[in-house]
Amino acid sequence: MATRYTCFVISPIGDPDSPVRLAADETFEYIIKPALDKYDFVVERADHIRGIQDTITQEVVERIQRSDLCIVDLSGINPNVMYECGRRHENGKPCILISRDAKLPFDVVTHPVIRYSVEANAREVIDTIRVIQQNVQTFVDLGFERAGNRTVSDVYREVGVLGQKLDLLLKRFTSQGSGIDVAVNANGNKANEASKLIKKLGGVAPAISFALSNRDTELLDQLLPKFPNKRSENFVVGGLAQGAAIGSRVAFEMIEEIVTSNMDEFSWNARSKIIGGYAAGASRFDEEARALPIVESAIQQMRRQLDQGESIETEQQTMILNALQRTYHGLGQYENAITIGAEVLRLAPYDESFLFNQSLNFHKANQPAGAIECVDMLVATMRENDFAEVDDDHLAHCIAVLVESGRIAEARELFLVLDSQHPYRAQILRNDDDFEVLFS
Repeated sequence: MATRYTCFVISPIGDPDSPVRLAADETFEYIIKPALDKYDFVVERADHIRGIQDTITQEVVERIQRSDLCIVDLSGINPNVMYECGRRHENGKPCILISRDAKLPFDVVTHPVIRYSVEANAREVIDTIRVIQQNVQTFVDLGFERAGNRTVSDVYREVGVLGQKLDLLLKRFTSQGSGIDVAVNANGNKANEASKLIKKLGGVAPAISFALSNRDTELLDQLLPKFPNKRSENFVVGGLAQGAAIGSRVAFEMIEEIVTSNMDEFSWNARSKIIGGYAAGASRFDEEARALPIVESAIQQMRRQLDQGESIETEQQTMILNALQRTYHGLGQYENAITIGAEVLRLAPYDESFLFNQSLNFHKANQPAGAIECVDMLVATMRENDFAEVDDDHLAHCIAVLVESGRIAEARELFLVLDSQHPYRAQILRNDDDFEVLFS
């Protein structure tokens, strides 16, 4: 039997029924638990350990230091929380910081804080949960290794699909004389900010890592040209591909130069990520028409090398083909997208994301039969996996297609799964007139 992960929640606790306890319980039940439900975690808070309240015991310290993950709620700047947070950072193990507060009175330059509010609308709460899950997924993929010093390629893995911009927490540095002013002046002086950040963090690479982690594309635009080895695989994959994907225009322009040059120096693993990042950037900037011949050329080269007997992993082939599928979809060339999507599914027939993409292609092409066939395959795959770790976008799309097809009973069954695993997304559907048939 697989070992379960452990997560210790460092949080203000307060006395039973106090405002502090009620706030802590809300955060635990509506933010932290839903974020971790898709993973096999044993989740504890200090008051779950034999009724411990705000006392820092040896049992608490042991959990802080030994748990696979700690989630630290900095709301209210509780002294015990700050001490326990420091003890966690001693060992460099995975730690996620969250807070309801708009400002925090200390230096967290290398530790972005996820802002949240349980009183926000359902969409914002879902976004917060997703950001936490994306951070957790990174730690799961890396086997909960120590955080330590991260390379640019590490950041590629860490921030691959972040959907919410993490606030920059450096505004107090100017008044504290720490040497960084992240507030952009009236002239938009990101160049000055970039120079100070490089000095503060000790190099261009960690500064790029910081900009990527915070999805600060303007800062990234200033930093990327300063990197010395611009054809380094780590830089191209971690800096340019990820930068283009999150909306850095400079990264997009720089990676286009890479994609249109001789890429034989890069492994196929790197090439698949480079082309995928380039296509994602083209989608960001509505540049699919510009990108199409470049991505098609990359596909042709891949096919030629396969014909010549070169070995290219299936996963890498699907990533490159999916980049073309994505480009066709963005151009509204849904028939072409369907053709490439079918090729992707021949290579990876049970991949939930590719089934979802192909269903979207058919849906956009007004081909309901194709869309429902993909949905049926997607639902069957999810069911075979006992609906474990199901993406809410996938569930919501399946429900929508089933409703349009008049298969209401099946749509209701999937809605129960959505309501169980992603209650905030379910609430959005409840408030949407297109889904009222589910509740009548």
